[in-house]
Amino acid sequence: MNQNPPSLRIGLVENCYHSLKRGYELWGEGQRKQDGWLLKEAVIWIHHGIELGIKQLLVQTNEYLIFENIDTAVEKLAKLRNQPQTIEASVLDLFEQEKPAFSVGFEKAVERAAIMLDISELSKISALRSNIDELTKYRNKIVHYAVSLEVNEVITLISSIMNDFLDLLEKNIQDNNFQVKYLPEIRQANLPISIRVKYLIQESESRIKNLIMNFNNQYVPGKLFGVEDNIFLPQTTNIYTHDYKNNNPWDIRASMSNNEEWLVEIKILSTNSSSRKMAINQLRNHKEFLLDKYEGISESKIKLWFISLNDKDKSNFLRETSFFRENSIFVSYKDDIEQLEKLLYHQE
Repeated sequence: MNQNPPSLRIGLVENCYHSLKRGYELWGEGQRKQDGWLLKEAVIWIHHGIELGIKQLLVQTNEYLIFENIDTAVEKLAKLRNQPQTIEASVLDLFEQEKPAFSVGFEKAVERAAIMLDISELSKISALRSNIDELTKYRNKIVHYAVSLEVNEVITLISSIMNDFLDLLEKNIQDNNFQVKYLPEIRQANLPISIRVKYLIQESESRIKNLIMNFNNQYVPGKLFGVEDNIFLPQTTNIYTHDYKNNNPWDIRASMSNNEEWLVEIKILSTNSSSRKMAINQLRNHKEFLLDKYEGISESKIKLWFISLNDKDKSNFLRETSFFRENSIFVSYKDDIEQLEKLLYHQE
């Protein structure tokens, strides 16, 4: 005797949980097997989970915010409730109609969450929003055309997003099951990615730290730092890397023999204009931190250095060199660092 299969109803919270967890699992499997198809799927699943998480934030505030055209959704629901057989219709029933109301697109959903729900972490000037926008570009290329995945870049991008995004969901999603059960499972699935990214970050910091330790009263071409005149590199006396336990506000801080303090911001992700401006503000804040904390340090003795170790940045954003100059910030890209290493290590 044939039995009817059970019906399957998946709520928005459960759907979000499944997509995020599945995306992490696929990424880990893709890395182990070196399978690009699985990495492609992982990007799609993770982006889908982000979209559902943002829509959950909208729905729990006002169910109508999930629709592209709120007025149309209200009209359709009113018509449903005026019919005897659908007098108790809910917002979700609008998706079941022959001519359903359409849900809001991803970009507009993010904008609604940022503005209408006043979620600053999703504002256009936030690091999280900038990284989500970058992942969206990858997702759109995968879905609509073709894409070249730089694995280390994408894995760092995903990790950067999810650390902040999961904190955002933990703070805002009003669902006990999500908080107690789903969120810990998502974080657990993310653990291998977080460990890999932490290694990549520490590797880049170690590389730049070793380079700075070879500063020893040399003059080098200023173009390697985004300036015209030659640069004097004083001897390094002490160097400090970012302490994750104490949350020091710099990636690297170096004390020099001429009483200069060098504060270094390192980026391994491709940066857009917004994220670079945020990095510059971070450097400025680091400078203010030093001036406030240590008496006797003059502003002229604090050097700010922005480093991008991503291949794309120099060709895409070389035109902004003048912006760094105007703000008295050294800027070096991956090939500049490689040339510096050849110069300084050759002098040993």
